[in-house]
Amino acid sequence: MTRSGRFVAFATIALAAVLSLPVLPVTPSAAASVYDSRITERLKVKSSQRAAVARIAKQGRRDTLKIFRKYGIDPNAKPDFDKLMKASSELQTVQRRQREEMKRVLTPEQLQQYDRIIEETRARVMKASR
Repeated sequence: MTRSGRFVAFATIALAAVLSLPVLPVTPSAAASVYDSRITERLKVKSSQRAAVARIAKQGRRDTLKIFRKYGIDPNAKPDFDKLMKASSELQTVQRRQREEMKRVLTPEQLQQYDRIIEETRARVMKASR
């Protein structure tokens, strides 16, 4: 695979990892995680949406951290391309499920904001992987 092909593949996998990990527990080490989108803090949700968004984020965090442990991925370390490649299918499954759940709770405008936040995080993961 060419260098650009590997980069595109990594971008896809990094995106899956990012989308799967909207919020990590707020501890000094986790707060510095490159994967932490801080969705629940940054997404402007109504009080009636807050519990559902928190539930979705919490489940996504649990599922993703389980996959990270399975593949030896440290969310507080520099992204490891090889490990993310191995975990990509499972991470993408979590990402798709989480976004579909968010889509049912958020307004179209909020979903666009969610996508922007995730894109910013994806870009940060990509930069950190270099």
